[in-house]
Parts: sequence; C-alpha cells; structure tokens
Amino acid sequence: QLQESVKSLTVRHESESDAIRTHASQSQSELATQVTQMQRRVAEAEAEVGRLREKCRQVEIENVTKDEEVRRLRLSVADLEAASVALKRINQKLEIQVEQDGAARKSLLERNTELEHNINLLRDAKMESEERAAAAAVQYESLETEHTALR
Repeated sequence: QLQESVKSLTVRHESESDAIRTHASQSQSELATQVTQMQRRVAEAEAEVGRLREKCRQVEIENVTKDEEVRRLRLSVADLEAASVALKRINQKLEIQVEQDGAARKSLLERNTELEHNINLLRDAKMESEERAAAAAVQYESLETEHTALR
C-alpha cells in the first residue's frame, strides 16, 4: 500500500511538473513576444526621435537664415530711415529755394510723397519679416518642447 501511495504521488508529481513546465514555457513565450514588441516600439521611438532631431536641425537652419534676413532688413530700414530724414531736410531747403517756381515745387513734393510711400512699403515688409521670424521661433519652441517630451 505504501508503494501504491508512492507511485500515486510520483504520477501526480510528474503530472504537476509537466503542467508547471507547460505553463512556464507558455509564460516564457509570451514574455519573449512582449520583449520583441517592446524592442519594436523602442526602435520606432528612436526613429521618431531621429526624425524630430532632423526637423529641429532644419528649423534651426531656417531660423539662422531668417535671423540674417531680419538683421539685413533692419539695417536696410535704418539706412532708409536715415535717408528719409536726410531727404526731408533737403526737401525743406529746396522748398525755401523754389517758392517762386510753382512747377518745380510741385515736382519736388511729388517725389517726396513717392519716397514716403516707398518707406512705408519697406516698413510694412520689415514688420511682415519680423512676424514671420516670430512665428518661426514659436514653431521652433514647439518642436523643441515636443523633442524634450519624447526624450
């Protein structure tokens, strides 16, 4: 009877061991699948980080170009404003000199109006460039924030 109990326990032990091995094998397979999925997700995230870094680099290059354009436009506007001041002074002197000649005076006033119009156009262009530069800076900050969040 003891031998039968030992046999029964041995058979039961082998059956439980087989069930444990089967469960362990299934768990190991599931974990391997999860590891593979995680590795794929990590690779995708790394690729996205690479794409975002490239986008940031391109935006930085664009910002440098736009900053240079804004700097150049500011210098041009400053030169034009100085020229405008100088032209206004000259215009005043000329007006005093040509008070007797109505036709000459009219011609000078028309030229002055045209120059002021051109200056206004250039000021408008300057403001548009500054707005574009500000928009690019906001976009850059957004991409940088997104990049930081992905890290």
